[in-house]
Amino acid sequence: MRTEFLIDADGMLWPDAGSLGLSQHQRLVSEHGFIRVHQQVSSIAVSLNADIVSDVAIGKLLFALLEVRPSRVELSWFDTGWHTKAFVQTRGLAEKLAELTAPSSQTYRAAARDLARLPTDNPFANIFAAWRAHAGKVDAAFYLDLFPDVLRERFFVLDLAANRSQLTFDCVGFGFPLLSNDWAANCAGAPFEHQADYAYACAVARAYRQVGRRSEPLWEYVQAAIDVPLRGHCPVRYQRLILSILGENDTMKLLGTTFLDPSIKISSEA
Repeated sequence: MRTEFLIDADGMLWPDAGSLGLSQHQRLVSEHGFIRVHQQVSSIAVSLNADIVSDVAIGKLLFALLEVRPSRVELSWFDTGWHTKAFVQTRGLAEKLAELTAPSSQTYRAAARDLARLPTDNPFANIFAAWRAHAGKVDAAFYLDLFPDVLRERFFVLDLAANRSQLTFDCVGFGFPLLSNDWAANCAGAPFEHQADYAYACAVARAYRQVGRRSEPLWEYVQAAIDVPLRGHCPVRYQRLILSILGENDTMKLLGTTFLDPSIKISSEA
């Protein structure tokens, strides 16, 4: 990682930030939503304005920190005043950033559906029937091998911590046009929330944690706007199925798959 750089609202790195001077850094952070990252001797210092920072910039920050895995991060943020807190674990930092970038109901809506009414011609019907027939006691390879036409590379396989709180990537399919294939190929072990649109990822993570807690499948309609670097808000409407599946040593993993459905319209009361 460079010793000092800025991240703008579009998620672009400004690698020559050291030449701008501290006062200019502060103005860009305070007034224009930039994030300042400065590597110190034993930690990394991060400054941002929580009132105006973008989800895309937060996502880029997390990608940058994931590359170096610092032992300590000192986060300074403005929220009606300046606050500073040190974090020695990525999870704690991620939880704080989630508070600062809580998703709006205007940009993410999900509505659970009744699986008892899943139509037989729905793309999820066969994979759900297989899950039910095996009581969820088969691993991801079973589904990936048996249902490639259903999954169409649009899947997540996630590891779930024993406390049912932390989600990390096991593997990701290459069928998501809004996700980089390079990222999908190298995300194993990364927290689920470490995506370009951090607030959107936090909202989605709640659905996976719900399945993890209850060990019950979830079928949802989703309507969202995802912040994508250099592209801005990308509206999406899709159906999602999340299943609890067998992991190593009888642990639990989660399999999620989606397909686009432009006919979905979720009211604000849903």
